[in-house]
Order: sequence, then structure tokens, then C-alpha cells
Amino acid sequence: MTDERFSQTRQSLQANLSKIDSKTVAQVEKDLPDNLNAVAAQDAMAMGYKSMSPTIYNGCTLALYAVEVALGLAPMDIGPLFGFIGTFSGVGISYFLPSLFVIYGFKLFATDTFQRENSRYVKLAYLNFALGVFFFALFLANNVLLFIEFEHQVKPASYCNENHSTISEVSGDSAF
Repeated sequence: MTDERFSQTRQSLQANLSKIDSKTVAQVEKDLPDNLNAVAAQDAMAMGYKSMSPTIYNGCTLALYAVEVALGLAPMDIGPLFGFIGTFSGVGISYFLPSLFVIYGFKLFATDTFQRENSRYVKLAYLNFALGVFFFALFLANNVLLFIEFEHQVKPASYCNENHSTISEVSGDSAF
């Protein structure tokens, strides 16, 4: 079973690498170990960095840092910004990721009999994903409305007739 998965992984990598230019393919294949099962998680994470250009990596890191610092120093209300971040991360963590894990996990790892016996979980995952789309749209609309300033502000001390005096002015009561 392990050799079959190893062979499938290798074939999948080669199929995806056929869509990429030959220089990148050569670099990635050079970094791949002979046996993918023997690779530690730390070594697997390091393979991505080995094939990445240091100029691109450092440039992107500095650009992201500059954007972060600029947004931190900008004299603006960051509440709406956190609203957007919360919308994406909250709905993603609560609705999208669990649904996708169940749907793709069933397709990749479950046997046919297990899938038939537990198909209700996949249906619930699709329902959960649909609810996530609904709540995402709702929360995103709410965050967009926070950016719109309404011109209809009520002024409690103003009247239609500017010559109209208030009750305290007429009675001479200064208790208010």
C-alpha cells in the first residue's frame, strides 16, 4: 500500500511538473529525495525554500513588512480593517476549511463502503459550506457598510423653524 501511494505521489508530481518550465522542474526534481516516505516534515518544508529565488523571497518579505508598517502608522480607524480580517478568517475557519477537509478527506482516504455508509457527513459538509457562503456575504456586506458614511444624522436641538424658542427659554427655568 505504501509503495502504491509513493508511486501515485511521484506520478502526480511529474504530471504537475509538466506544466512548469524545465528549469524549475530540474531544480525541484534535484531536491526530491528518492523515497518520499523517509522525508521528515522539516526537510519537506525546506524543499520549497531551496527552489525559491532569494531575490524574490527577500523582496516579497520586505514588501509585506513595509505594507504592515505603513498600515500600522497610518492615522486611520483600523476597526473596519479588523472587520474584514475577521470576516475572511472567521468564516474560513468556521465554515470553509472544515467542509473542505471532510469533502476532500472522504475522496482521498475513505474506502467505498465507508463513503456509502457515511455519506450524510459529506452532505452536511456541503450544507456547512453553503452556510459559510451566506454568512460570508452577510458579514462582508456589513463591513462594506461601515465604510459608507451616512449623511442623515439627527440633530436633537434643531427645529424646522429656527425662530422657535425652547421651553427653558420661555419659562426662564435654568434647570436644564
